[in-house]
Amino acid sequence: RLLLEALAGFRLYPDPRYLDFVYKELTAEHKFPWIDVNIKGEAFAWAFMSDYPFDPLEVLDSIHLRVPERYKPFAMRERIARNRYRDLTERYFHEISEYKQENRRPEREIVVDIIRKMKGIYRYFPKAEFLELVHLELSNRGRIRWHAQFLGLIPARDNHFENHFYDFDYRYEMFECKRLLDQEYDMLKAVMKATGELEEDEMP
Repeated sequence: RLLLEALAGFRLYPDPRYLDFVYKELTAEHKFPWIDVNIKGEAFAWAFMSDYPFDPLEVLDSIHLRVPERYKPFAMRERIARNRYRDLTERYFHEISEYKQENRRPEREIVVDIIRKMKGIYRYFPKAEFLELVHLELSNRGRIRWHAQFLGLIPARDNHFENHFYDFDYRYEMFECKRLLDQEYDMLKAVMKATGELEEDEMP
């Protein structure tokens, strides 16, 4: 209700402080999370109950259309991506023990979910730092053991048997992670084009 009132206030008196208030809440999330990103790299409104019709993505689009030089979709994307990356990183360090031997199947399921969501964040806003934790984990330098061990002692290239419960192949995921990192430049150009940050004739 407060955000809608701020937008109504701007229509009555076009003071940018109204839009700043709405923009900062939706992208910096001072009070609530508003926008999530799925594993395909698509943004969608966080589910919440409200008596008022409110779509944060539509609101951000309208803010951009009103003052395009001040509220840019490219910057919005980066702020949203950082919010979700921060949440996932905090979840990882809070819920997963730093000692591999203490992590069992429930922790493996959590980390599989985190890896997939971090890849989605990268697709939404391609920046190498969003895959740093993924690369660390899949290189077996993280908190989950992804590979099998021959006779329970010798590391093998095969997947840990619990990976199959989540349709997760760590070697394929590692290949996919490297492929995404190799395509960062092209993916970022595509995002810049989609957000109007880069015009077609400016693209090298």
